Amino acid sequence: MAADFGPLVAGCTCFACRSHHRAYLHHLLRAREMLATVLLQAHNLHWYARFFADIRRSLAQGSLAAEAEGFFTRYGAGAFGELDLLATQACSPTTKIQRRRHA
Repeated sequence: MAADFGPLVAGCTCFACRSHHRAYLHHLLRAREMLATVLLQAHNLHWYARFFADIRRSLAQGSLAAEAEGFFTRYGAGAFGELDLLATQACSPTTKIQRRRHA
C-alpha cells in the first residue's frame, strides 16, 4: 500500500479519494497524523450517505428485495459474520453491556 498511488476506492467521488492517494494516506496513518483520521472519516461518511440514499431510492422504486439479493450475491451470505464474531468475544462492547445488565 505504501507504493499504491490509486484512490482508496476506485470510482469513489469523496474528497479523500479525489484528492489523495492510498500511499499518502498510508504515510499519514504510519506517522499518526490527525489528517489520516479526518480523511478516512470523510470517506466513510460519504460512503454511508450514498449507501442510505441508494436504500431510500430502492424503497421508493419498490426494488429493495432485488437490491438486497444482489448485495448478498456480491458479498456472500457471511457479509455480516464479523458482527456475530464480535458479539461472542469477551472484549466486545455488546457482551460488556450484557454482563452489566445481568450482574
